[in-house]
Amino acid sequence: MPRAFATAALALATTAPLLVGVGSPAGADSSDRPSRTKTSAAWSATSVVAGTPVTVSGRVKDRVKGTRKVVLQQKIASGWIKVDGTRTTSSGDYVMAVPTGWFYSSKLRVLAKRTRKAGGDISKATRVTVVPAWAPQGDPKAWRHITRYQVRLNPCRTVTYRVNAAQGLPDPATALTAAHAAVDDIAQATGLTFKYLGTTDAMFQGSGKSIPKDTDLLISWQRDDQTKLDIGPSYGARGGAGKVIWGRNAQGKRIGLALNTGIAADSQEQGMTYTSMTQLLMHELQHAVGLHHVNDPYQYMNPSQSIYTLPLGQWGAGDLTGLRKVGLQAGCVRRW
Repeated sequence: MPRAFATAALALATTAPLLVGVGSPAGADSSDRPSRTKTSAAWSATSVVAGTPVTVSGRVKDRVKGTRKVVLQQKIASGWIKVDGTRTTSSGDYVMAVPTGWFYSSKLRVLAKRTRKAGGDISKATRVTVVPAWAPQGDPKAWRHITRYQVRLNPCRTVTYRVNAAQGLPDPATALTAAHAAVDDIAQATGLTFKYLGTTDAMFQGSGKSIPKDTDLLISWQRDDQTKLDIGPSYGARGGAGKVIWGRNAQGKRIGLALNTGIAADSQEQGMTYTSMTQLLMHELQHAVGLHHVNDPYQYMNPSQSIYTLPLGQWGAGDLTGLRKVGLQAGCVRRW
């Protein structure tokens, strides 16, 4: 079983768009003005367990014939983002699915887009909360950023990942399955969108150069003699950012923007099973997205073997707080 964990070494602007409203020209005939629009929105539920189907439905009222484009928007720290869209019926009715695949508590609203003949409108914002199916254990304050200045992936772009499980434990096929399961757990807790690109021969060496150019996250198993990282016998795995540059968070504060990140797992660790391998990867993936060790034994970020006693796939309360702080709800991260 692994003895301890450690983070990989860390290497170390955007212009906000201005939205300008343009009124009607002075003296314009009222018949040339867009028809007034009114948008309603009703939510089938506003507090649910993750995975529970939720819809928002309503009507876009105007005096113009035809269908209208409507967009479901969600509020994150950096502003409103699109999460779904559709067209109304000819009578103005619409139905859209509300995302419940990840844990969050934020406001959502429906936007009816402006057309040449009809004005735009926005429904009243409503808070929707999606929670785990389990009761998270431990202290919700038991979390830490990986560095003083923070290091995060940009949650507003898709994170591509590859896996090198040729030496994976307990066997390559099981290791690959464990990697996917752990990534799914991270996605559910952060709101990050991951895209699997396939297998690779690459091995994470703690630097961005060791990661394929098309890959944001690399998960690999390797022997101690195949890397300068200390992954055995002292440590079961290493996780952390590869290449890091300065970025700007939603509050305009300078932080580390991870352009890629990775995990190097010891391929010679004894006694690993699907469960223990997934638990190990759940720990290391938190390093990969920007979190550090804590003392609370109920958190997956505890650096001891206590993680192997935790329920598989069930984050602790502190884990969830930290993952929220580095996830989509915390807003986009832009280049400095």
